[in-house]
Amino acid sequence: VYLDAVLYPRVREDAEIVMQEGWHYELDSADDELTYKGVVFNEMKGVYSSPDSVLERQMMRELFPDTTYGVDSGGDPDHITDLTYEEFQEFYRVHYHPSNSYIFLYGDMNIEEQLAFLNDEYLSHFDAIEVNTEVGIQTPFTEGKVVSYPYSVGSEEPTDNRTLHSFAYVLPDVTPEHSLAFEVLTHALLTSPAAPLKQALVKAGIGSDVSGYYLDSIRQPLWTVQATGSNLDKQADLQRIVESTLQELCDNGLDKELLEASLNSIEFALRESDFGGRPIGLAYVIRMMDNWLYDNDPLELLHYEEALVNIRKGLSGTYFEDLIRQSILNNNHKVLVSIYPERGLQERKDAEVKEYLASVKAKMTPEEIEAIVEQTKRLKLRQEAPDSDEALASIPLLELSDLNPNIEEVERRESKIGNTTVHFVPTFTKGINYVGLYFNLSCLTEDELFYADILSDIIGRINTSERGYEALAKDINMNLGGLSSDITAISKDGKRDEFTPLMIVRAKALHSKLPDLCRLINEVVQKADYSDHRRLTELVQESKAIWDNEAFRRGNSIVSQRVMAQVSAVGKFRDNGNFGYYQKISE
Repeated sequence: VYLDAVLYPRVREDAEIVMQEGWHYELDSADDELTYKGVVFNEMKGVYSSPDSVLERQMMRELFPDTTYGVDSGGDPDHITDLTYEEFQEFYRVHYHPSNSYIFLYGDMNIEEQLAFLNDEYLSHFDAIEVNTEVGIQTPFTEGKVVSYPYSVGSEEPTDNRTLHSFAYVLPDVTPEHSLAFEVLTHALLTSPAAPLKQALVKAGIGSDVSGYYLDSIRQPLWTVQATGSNLDKQADLQRIVESTLQELCDNGLDKELLEASLNSIEFALRESDFGGRPIGLAYVIRMMDNWLYDNDPLELLHYEEALVNIRKGLSGTYFEDLIRQSILNNNHKVLVSIYPERGLQERKDAEVKEYLASVKAKMTPEEIEAIVEQTKRLKLRQEAPDSDEALASIPLLELSDLNPNIEEVERRESKIGNTTVHFVPTFTKGINYVGLYFNLSCLTEDELFYADILSDIIGRINTSERGYEALAKDINMNLGGLSSDITAISKDGKRDEFTPLMIVRAKALHSKLPDLCRLINEVVQKADYSDHRRLTELVQESKAIWDNEAFRRGNSIVSQRVMAQVSAVGKFRDNGNFGYYQKISE
């Protein structure tokens, strides 16, 4: 199916597919206004209205002005309409060719049979061509840049605390070992509740949510610190605090326990190889492409044992401090990008496009206008027409005989510890134990359930009666593969209005660390101290800031849950914990 779609698509001979999927002029009658329509065109307009997408795009454009990374692969809506069908065809002809492909097979198979199929059905039908798709190197900057851009918000929306900042560095030559070390460093500085760089920025009031990431899937890796829930006047403070905090950490030495805890956390994730439900082979090839695309050893990034050993040795010296000095503090290939909200921006852009299209139509002959009207009618008829039986028959379908009729049996052993029922499922988990404590929330009122959602957000991230949250975070990362909580609902035998609300506290650890898992769950559940109102406020503001930016990306799930809230009691419960939670936390 995929090879047919990539190598023999109908779009090669059918311009109307590009009109539908890319862009086209639309005109229902000669007297109507000329407009743009197209699936990708509208998708990218949606993407470009998301603040975090605007931030990412401007950051890449500033960091890589002379290479392909400075250009949006999805297309800028302002320029998508410049694309002609002839240009599309030529790009397809060169780039969607087996000579420009990487072929990866994974699994238990007869390799000779699979290669013969690929050759006989596809590869042998093409002649080899030369394809130059090398990604150029961006010349390092001699000095950093600080820039600001507006993004659009509704005329009624607030603009205070809606600025986003990204302070990013393009790193010099980075080895796979240094890439892994940067993952550890990012976790220690910005992800852990004890993260010193994050704490410095939050305490200085730079933003209500501070995060960051390391990206090595491009030819020149980058490291970035980001702040949301901020204002434009915090821009200079952000750069000053990032650089001074990193300098201070290098001068005084990073917290070795914090680094070791972050290293353990990253190592656990590597060994667990949990790719969120994606096939493991797919996850491997995506990781391999980060090297393979640039003519490096595709298997190199799957080997991490030696790198882990070297990084762990480095904990006793100045390994991480040297990495910060070399790659960040002494590096001028950096950009601080801020995007700030501006009311009416989208309306002005829409008015400009409308005016431009009116001028385009004014220059058309009556024959050209009539041709667009006819083209619009043909496209709409095409979109409304069902696929032919012949077209449908060309898509392979599963037969009942392809399915295993036997239900997979999951062994479950039940026992009691005191009054608590324990369900144990023995299965292969690479020596990792997964534990979930399920608390029935039926005792709470609807209003109280809102505070259960907050509790779920903050559990494990506040002080306990035994110690502060920073020490707790180190302990969790040192001994566990993760500790989290969420609120859910289980329907009763499919009944729409009967369900059990639950809070689940989950943790995972190697078998040897089970005593630590029990100790830590007990501490965060039984001994949490909620008296530090400053910390509680920080965490609630952080949740709101994350939602402010993610509400757009969660649009489809928000809408579907809003609809289900009108249909069933369990739907209403889930909506209250989703967009309803955001509304209440904003209040």
